[in-house]
Amino acid sequence: MKFASANWQPAPHNAERLETVYSLAGKTNVTLDSLSANAGITVIIILGSQATDQQIEDVVQRIESLGLQTHLSRGTYRTVIGVIGDEEKIAAAPFEAIPGVVQVVPVLPSFKLASSEAHPLPSIIEVGSAKFGGGHLGMIAGPCAVESAEQMDAIGKAVAEAGANVLRGGA
Repeated sequence: MKFASANWQPAPHNAERLETVYSLAGKTNVTLDSLSANAGITVIIILGSQATDQQIEDVVQRIESLGLQTHLSRGTYRTVIGVIGDEEKIAAAPFEAIPGVVQVVPVLPSFKLASSEAHPLPSIIEVGSAKFGGGHLGMIAGPCAVESAEQMDAIGKAVAEAGANVLRGGA
C-alpha cells in the first residue's frame, strides 16, 4: 500500500511486523493485528492529547466523506480512529495533513505468508487425528498441573467424553 504523503514513514514498531503490543488511546494494550482481524481496520489515525473535539470530528467527517467507516476510541493520552474500507481510497487520502493528526499507522498482517491474501485456501493444522482450522473445530483441554500418570489417565478419559480431541497438561 502506498500513502499519499511522501514524508510518511512507518513507526519503528511497524517496520516489519505488527505483532508488537501498542498502547492505543492510553487504555488497554492490544495488538494492531487483532484490530485488523476483528474490525477490518486498514489504517489507524492517532490524534494527540491536545486534539480538540472539533479536530476529532473534522477527521471523522473527512474519513466518512470518502465513503469509509470509522472506529473511534477516545483515551486519556490520545484518540485513535480506525479506518475501515477501500484500501485505495485510504491510501490516497492525506490524513496526516489534517490538523490534530499525530501519526497514521497502516495495519498490515504480521504473517504475510500465512495470511489469506497469500493463499486463498484455509489453513488446516493436524495434531494427531485432530484438525484445527478450515471449518474444523478442535478442542484442547486438560489440567493446569500434571501431578501423576493416574491423574492424566482419568482426566484424559473425562476430556474425551466431554468432546475435546487433544489433551494438554501444564507443568
